Amino acid sequence: MNIVLKGIKAYEVVVDGVSPADGAEQTEIDAYEHLKHTESTIFIQVVSQDILEKIDKLEDPHLMWTWLCTEYYRDSAFALVSQIMNLVSLPTQYSGTDLAGFISKFESQWLHLTKLSKASSDSYQKTFATFLNEDKAKRDFLLGFLVKHHKNVIYNLTTKDSLSYADVKQRLMDIDNSDFEDNSALFVSKPSGNKKKVKKPSKWNNSSSSSSSPKTCTWCKKHNPGQSEGHTWNECFRLQKMNKEKKEKEAKDKAEEANITSEDSKVRNKSFYFDTACTSHMTPYAGRLLNYSVCGGFVKSSSQKSMEIVAKGDVVMDCVLRDGSVSSFCVLGVLHVPDLAHPLISWRKLREKGYPEFGEGDYISINKGTKVVFEAVFDGNLFKIPETLHSAHITYDFWHQALGHLAPSTMDKSLQIYSDANIPASPTNFVCSSCV
Repeated sequence: MNIVLKGIKAYEVVVDGVSPADGAEQTEIDAYEHLKHTESTIFIQVVSQDILEKIDKLEDPHLMWTWLCTEYYRDSAFALVSQIMNLVSLPTQYSGTDLAGFISKFESQWLHLTKLSKASSDSYQKTFATFLNEDKAKRDFLLGFLVKHHKNVIYNLTTKDSLSYADVKQRLMDIDNSDFEDNSALFVSKPSGNKKKVKKPSKWNNSSSSSSSPKTCTWCKKHNPGQSEGHTWNECFRLQKMNKEKKEKEAKDKAEEANITSEDSKVRNKSFYFDTACTSHMTPYAGRLLNYSVCGGFVKSSSQKSMEIVAKGDVVMDCVLRDGSVSSFCVLGVLHVPDLAHPLISWRKLREKGYPEFGEGDYISINKGTKVVFEAVFDGNLFKIPETLHSAHITYDFWHQALGHLAPSTMDKSLQIYSDANIPASPTNFVCSSCV
């Protein structure tokens, strides 16, 4: 209402009660009277019938404004709390359809709450207003309100912390529009194939069987919201494509594993790489994952290529340290991304769990307290985490005993001659209890 009053240059007359000064010219008085009549007419048109009966007798728009503010305007802590309740109750009013309408309601309630907190003179409300002005706060509230009905989409968006509220809104609107187009396409597209495949869709479109339930794909309902109608899981080309790629990937992995020597001293060729930029742990190899569970979403590579997440699980790693010892630990929540070039361990995830990073030359160490969890060594391009299948056969102590308790200096000379041997360098201050 303030905007309307300022737009017709009547704000001072209505809100502040300004009137012409004594001795004002007749043209000024006429303009004042015209504004009064105009504003009185606006009030009569916008208020409800029961309020109209009370303000109609006042005639002066300033008196009408004062009466309305006295009766209905509440600039209090209760008004702020009430508006917060209006905002947080929005998810209960959303059924999973009309995403654009829900976002519009969210923005309206958020703006109203921001205005209330800004207008207050209380310090805590002004601090709250500063919080509401944070773009990420608005973004995360919207995503949190929608996660119940769009779990996979929201999970995918939350992995990209750099997205602004405007970016998230645009992607949600795109999804809403694409869902509408996909659902509409179900009724205009003609099924193809043999007679058996044609017969089922035609039965659905027959008016005599309109009461029968449409086919729904349970897999798409979970992984591709809005695209689950018109087919069942055993007819789903997306699921068939994923299963085919999964089988091809597993067959490829088995073929690669068959070419790897079974000698105990050999280190795995599917080693993880330590990455400071990626947001999650991930691997292209399903065979490395324990507690394998299907999930959805997408991640982007450094070249902005979008790659699908098909599952997640846990990975047990036996990491070779510089001193020849082996550190074993379990990495939780590793994403299965078949199109990924290398398995990656995310520094961001480790930092959130309290694992500090230390760099020295070509080595990076990740510690937990005073214990070294794993070390990554620079291989010319990336920092690679050395792993072993049987850690006992690659330690310095093992080779020291296997070679008849040779002196460390003698073993070092042997390594210079036989550089391709997989024997670790001698640890600092190495002591063999049998040789003492």
